[in-house]
Amino acid sequence: MRKLLLFPLLLLGIYPAQAQANYIPYHQKMVDIKELILQEAFPEAEVAIRQLFTDYKPAFADDLLLAAQLCVLNGHDKRSLDYLEQALQKGVEIEFIKSIPTLQALLQNTTWQDIEERLPRLRYDYATSINMDLANEFNKRFRLEQEAKGTKCYQKVVQSNFNRIVEVIKKHGFPGEDLIGYYTQNITVTLLHQPYAFSLLQNELYEALENGQLHPGDFLNIYVFEFRKTSILYDHNLHAPQGIQFPQYDFFTQTGTDSSHVRNARYEFGISFIRLDEKVKIGKKYGIRF
Repeated sequence: MRKLLLFPLLLLGIYPAQAQANYIPYHQKMVDIKELILQEAFPEAEVAIRQLFTDYKPAFADDLLLAAQLCVLNGHDKRSLDYLEQALQKGVEIEFIKSIPTLQALLQNTTWQDIEERLPRLRYDYATSINMDLANEFNKRFRLEQEAKGTKCYQKVVQSNFNRIVEVIKKHGFPGEDLIGYYTQNITVTLLHQPYAFSLLQNELYEALENGQLHPGDFLNIYVFEFRKTSILYDHNLHAPQGIQFPQYDFFTQTGTDSSHVRNARYEFGISFIRLDEKVKIGKKYGIRF
């Protein structure tokens, strides 16, 4: 779970343009890499992820963490430390890195101690690479939304946050890691609970997925929350928006049916088909988190 983190507003305000490469193949390759991990083919997975990072820049922060763990499992400590430094520059908290079992021995390395000493500079690099005004704003909005749960004003707060997300999309593009940093769950949570968010923003969400500003797992979760009407706000007698059709994707396995078409449907979007129990099993055996 990513924790919230507020930074002081900085004067520079310089941040890169959002990625323009098509990231669907990137995510499809990450699905393949995770399948290799389940097969305990760690050397092959490391080679694949290193090539992926050569082909695509920037990489997602969580994928850098996965690469660091693969390098440790393969005895490539220096490469692992390089990836960890990059992850810190992309906003990953040092406390989270220290909690990953695979990395425990590595953290005694003198090079890691040097990285810790450079942490203020790495955090500064992170803060000046994104739009801190928006990052801080959505951190605050996220907190307000969580505090409003179970109250009469919850719907109003979620709607306000959703409207603000739409404004930002129109002005800056989708608020992903390049724009607001590592804590993109501040956006995802609102889109999960805003009724009909996927239908209303389906084009923008797909574009964000393609541009590397939205993770496939978040894309799937937003879709599922609308498909299943999971949010309590659907109980407010809300009607589906007129003239907008909810897309039908084969993302779910039906009882007694072949799951291959579901796997293929997900793969088209770069969405993994790995079950939680499979991840838990490999995690317990090697201490790896992904």
